[in-house]
Amino acid sequence: MKFNVDSDILKAKTIPSKFYHSSKIYRKLKKLFDRSWQFIGDTDLLKKNNAHPGILLEGMVDEPYILTTDNGNIRCLSNVCTHRGMRLALEPCTKKTLQCRYHGRTFNLDGTFRHMAEFEQVINFPSASDDLKQFPLKQWMGMYFT
Repeated sequence: MKFNVDSDILKAKTIPSKFYHSSKIYRKLKKLFDRSWQFIGDTDLLKKNNAHPGILLEGMVDEPYILTTDNGNIRCLSNVCTHRGMRLALEPCTKKTLQCRYHGRTFNLDGTFRHMAEFEQVINFPSASDDLKQFPLKQWMGMYFT
């Protein structure tokens, strides 16, 4: 679907209704948003807590993320446990580690796997796939983008 955006605001028009209910347009927009930087909040998010969860583009991308900070390092990590997919943090908090409420899998604030009860003897465990995924994070003029 093509449409033009006139540079003259006085000639502005509402976008066609198909933009709100077309699956084809949704897939195209989702692909665009998946590859672009998105604002996720201002730098005050981590002033009182060292972990701040959110959902990237809720209703479009729907990616749970968590901003964490430790020793001055700020990261944007997946907020989904690598074992059974449960969200790790539901609200801003201050913690030494992130722990899944399902089976107790524990992660360091940098996203690296730390511990899972009764898995000490498992061969080739943990592996890099047990760490939380880290998303690109940029800070610009007091704002965070991922």
